[in-house]
Amino acid sequence: MRVGLSRFIRKATTDLGAATWTPVSGVTGHSVTLAPTEAARFFRLRR
Repeated sequence: MRVGLSRFIRKATTDLGAATWTPVSGVTGHSVTLAPTEAARFFRLRR
């Protein structure tokens, strides 16, 4: 079964131990552009 990415919310956090995940801004289609000067971040897809 193939599931399109549009059915998922892209979220990010800077601390895996934190309970706070925020939506990723700047998503266009199936990609996002991140500035190279930003702090390290972890990403997840959530339905």
